[in-house]
Amino acid sequence: MIEQRKIVWPNNFVSPFTGCKTVLDLGCARGSKLNKICGTIGATGLGIDLRQFCVENARKNSLTAIQYGDVVEVARDLLENSFDGILMADLLHCLPREQSLELVSYAKRIARLVVVTSLPVEHRGWRQYEKQEQEPEMKHKSQWTLQQAHDLWGDETLTVYDPDFIERIHHKKGPEYIEWLKKEQYNGKFAVMTLSVWRKHE
Repeated sequence: MIEQRKIVWPNNFVSPFTGCKTVLDLGCARGSKLNKICGTIGATGLGIDLRQFCVENARKNSLTAIQYGDVVEVARDLLENSFDGILMADLLHCLPREQSLELVSYAKRIARLVVVTSLPVEHRGWRQYEKQEQEPEMKHKSQWTLQQAHDLWGDETLTVYDPDFIERIHHKKGPEYIEWLKKEQYNGKFAVMTLSVWRKHE
C-alpha cells in the first residue's frame, strides 16, 4: 500500500518498533534515531556506520552500542531473526542498486518483526554530496522512484510518501533559505521522502 501522508519525526520512526526488544540501525550516523527509538520503547540497540567520525561522535552521546563497519558485510554475516527490528534511514540511495537489493534481502532475513526504511525518491541527487570528496560513501549511488522504493519490500508493505518533508523541516529558516537550498544543494527540486514499514509474516 502506498499513501501520501505527512512524515513526522520521531513518531513515524519510533512507533513501528513497538514490541521490539532489540533494534539494529544500519547506517546509524550519530545514532540519534536509534537512541530515540530504544529510549522510548526500552529496547537494546546496535548501530553500524562506515564513517569513523560518526561512530566516534555517536559513542560519546549514545545510549546504545555503536560499531564501525560496512553495513552490507555486517548484515551478510548476521543470522536469521537476529534482531526484532531494523532501521535503515536514508541509506539505500548511498549504495549501488545491486548492493541495495542485496541489503534488503539480508534485512528481511535478519529481522524477526519489522524493517523501517526512509528513502528520498524522485530526485537527481544532492549537490553537497556530489562535491563532498571527504565523504565519498555519502554520495548518491542509486536513484529510486516512489514505486521502486515500495517494490523493494513488496505489496504487504506500507509506504508513506511526503513531498513536503524537506521543505517543512527547514521552514524556520525562511523562504530565502528554502529557495537557496533547493537551487544550490538539491539541483532545483526537493526529493520526495518515503518511509516504508515492512513486517515479517510467518
